[in-house]
Amino acid sequence: MMSFGFVTVSGNRAVAFSVASGHLEALDLPEPIANLGYYLLDGGAFVRTANRIVGFRGSPTLRTGAMFPEGAIGTSPGSTFRCQAVVGEGALALLALSAEVNVSLPLPPFGDLWLDPATAVPFEVVAPAAGELRVRSGFVIPDVAALRGTEWALQSLVLPPQGPAYLSDFTSLRIL
Repeated sequence: MMSFGFVTVSGNRAVAFSVASGHLEALDLPEPIANLGYYLLDGGAFVRTANRIVGFRGSPTLRTGAMFPEGAIGTSPGSTFRCQAVVGEGALALLALSAEVNVSLPLPPFGDLWLDPATAVPFEVVAPAAGELRVRSGFVIPDVAALRGTEWALQSLVLPPQGPAYLSDFTSLRIL
């Protein structure tokens, strides 16, 4: 899956759209770009100026390993589901999952909740190791036949050491 849909530059401002995260990222450049100076990559994008290379991250704040089409991951009962969340140094993340929903629930000032409050199950509180900006988590999908063919949403509530708490991006989990 291509992480970036486009990069555009106007003067000393570059803007990129990440397909993986669904977000626009804007950067103020220290100088004009060099001729043909912007590039799309699988994991990001970058802009080349005369003296610098400036990169766009493009990854969602919550992601899984190999993504199926439409940003979902498929796994099977009895397997280990793994994910990682970008949270910032010193932050805590409460990871939760629920039955999938079609429409988000706006929760100002935290962001949009993509979990079903009636079925949401928090499964782990994690903090990054010293010097890390992300946390990794995993759990075993119970080997229960009734889980086959179900879809779940996974999202985290991030509590940074400074500033307000916020909801991460979400991802879908399909149990095959």
